[in-house]
Amino acid sequence: MSKIEEIISKKVKEEYERQLDYLKAVGERSCNELSICYESTLETLKNLELVDATIFDFFEKTNGNIRVIEHSSIFNDYLRVRSDSKGDLLSESNQIRLEPKVKYKIILMVIEEE
Repeated sequence: MSKIEEIISKKVKEEYERQLDYLKAVGERSCNELSICYESTLETLKNLELVDATIFDFFEKTNGNIRVIEHSSIFNDYLRVRSDSKGDLLSESNQIRLEPKVKYKIILMVIEEE
Protein backbone atom coordinates (compact mmCIF):
# COMPACT_ATOMS: atom_id res chain seq x y z
CA MET A 1 0.00 0.00 0.00
CA SER A 2 2.84 2.42 0.71
CA LYS A 3 4.19 1.98 -2.86
CA ILE A 4 0.77 2.98 -4.26
CA GLU A 5 0.63 6.00 -1.95
CA GLU A 6 4.13 6.96 -3.02
CA ILE A 7 3.20 6.79 -6.74
CA ILE A 8 0.00 8.79 -6.21
CA SER A 9 1.79 11.34 -4.07
CA LYS A 10 4.51 11.73 -6.73
CA LYS A 11 1.90 12.19 -9.49
CA VAL A 12 -0.05 14.73 -7.44
CA LYS A 13 3.14 16.66 -6.72
CA GLU A 14 4.14 16.63 -10.41
CA GLU A 15 0.69 17.87 -11.44
CA TYR A 16 0.78 20.53 -8.72
CA GLU A 17 4.16 21.80 -9.99
CA ARG A 18 2.90 21.76 -13.60
CA GLN A 19 -0.21 23.75 -12.66
CA LEU A 20 1.85 26.19 -10.58
CA ASP A 21 4.24 26.77 -13.51
CA TYR A 22 1.23 27.34 -15.79
CA LEU A 23 -0.30 29.88 -13.37
CA LYS A 24 3.03 31.69 -13.06
CA ALA A 25 3.33 31.90 -16.85
CA VAL A 26 -0.25 33.19 -17.21
CA GLY A 27 0.31 35.76 -14.46
CA GLU A 28 3.58 36.93 -16.01
CA ARG A 29 1.94 37.20 -19.45
CA SER A 30 -0.94 39.21 -17.97
CA CYS A 31 1.47 41.56 -16.19
CA ASN A 32 3.41 42.04 -19.44
CA GLU A 33 0.17 42.83 -21.32
CA LEU A 34 -0.82 45.37 -18.66
CA SER A 35 2.62 46.93 -18.83
CA ILE A 36 2.42 47.23 -22.62
CA CYS A 37 -1.06 48.76 -22.36
CA TYR A 38 0.16 51.24 -19.73
CA GLU A 39 3.20 52.17 -21.81
CA SER A 40 1.02 52.56 -24.91
CA THR A 41 -1.33 54.86 -23.00
CA LEU A 42 1.53 57.03 -21.77
CA GLU A 43 3.08 57.10 -25.24
CA THR A 44 -0.26 58.14 -26.73
CA LEU A 45 -0.59 61.03 -24.31
CA LYS A 46 2.99 62.07 -24.99
CA ASN A 47 2.48 61.90 -28.77
CA LEU A 48 -0.59 64.10 -28.64
CA GLU A 49 1.61 67.05 -27.63
CA LEU A 50 -1.45 68.99 -26.56
CA VAL A 51 -1.49 71.26 -23.54
CA ASP A 52 -5.24 71.81 -23.54
CA ALA A 53 -7.01 69.93 -20.73
CA THR A 54 -9.80 68.86 -23.11
CA ILE A 55 -7.60 66.00 -24.36
CA PHE A 56 -8.00 64.41 -20.94
CA ASP A 57 -11.77 64.66 -21.38
CA PHE A 58 -11.43 62.82 -24.68
CA PHE A 59 -9.15 60.27 -23.08
CA GLU A 60 -11.71 59.68 -20.33
CA LYS A 61 -14.67 59.53 -22.76
CA THR A 62 -12.88 57.01 -24.97
CA ASN A 63 -11.81 54.92 -21.98
CA GLY A 64 -8.27 55.12 -23.32
CA ASN A 65 -9.21 54.13 -26.88
CA ILE A 66 -7.05 56.82 -28.47
CA ARG A 67 -4.12 56.05 -30.74
CA VAL A 68 -1.61 58.40 -32.32
CA ILE A 69 0.07 57.33 -35.53
CA GLU A 70 2.74 59.31 -37.32
CA HIS A 71 2.54 58.94 -41.08
CA SER A 72 4.45 60.51 -43.95
CA SER A 73 2.62 60.44 -47.25
CA ILE A 74 4.63 59.98 -50.42
CA PHE A 75 1.88 60.41 -53.00
CA ASN A 76 -1.65 61.78 -52.95
CA ASP A 77 -3.37 59.38 -50.62
CA TYR A 78 -6.54 58.92 -48.62
CA LEU A 79 -6.88 57.93 -44.99
CA ARG A 80 -9.06 54.84 -44.69
CA VAL A 81 -10.17 53.02 -41.54
CA ARG A 82 -11.03 49.32 -41.64
CA SER A 83 -12.66 47.06 -39.11
CA ASP A 84 -11.10 43.65 -38.50
CA SER A 85 -14.47 42.01 -38.02
CA LYS A 86 -15.58 42.41 -41.65
CA GLY A 87 -12.66 44.09 -43.33
CA ASP A 88 -15.06 46.78 -44.55
CA LEU A 89 -14.06 50.40 -44.80
CA LEU A 90 -15.76 52.22 -41.95
CA SER A 91 -16.00 55.51 -43.77
CA GLU A 92 -15.61 54.89 -47.49
CA SER A 93 -17.61 57.95 -48.52
CA ASN A 94 -15.89 60.35 -46.12
CA GLN A 95 -12.18 59.65 -46.51
CA ILE A 96 -9.52 62.18 -45.57
CA ARG A 97 -7.21 63.27 -48.36
CA LEU A 98 -3.51 63.29 -47.49
CA GLU A 99 -1.22 65.62 -49.39
CA PRO A 100 2.01 64.25 -50.88
CA LYS A 101 5.32 64.72 -49.07
CA VAL A 102 3.64 65.79 -45.83
CA LYS A 103 4.19 64.32 -42.37
CA TYR A 104 0.95 63.76 -40.44
CA LYS A 105 0.05 62.95 -36.88
CA ILE A 106 -3.15 60.89 -37.06
CA ILE A 107 -5.30 60.67 -33.93
CA LEU A 108 -7.89 57.89 -33.82
CA MET A 109 -10.49 57.99 -31.05
CA VAL A 110 -13.23 55.48 -30.39
CA ILE A 111 -16.11 56.58 -28.13
CA GLU A 112 -18.85 54.11 -27.20
CA GLU A 113 -22.41 55.24 -27.81
CA GLU A 114 -24.98 54.57 -25.14
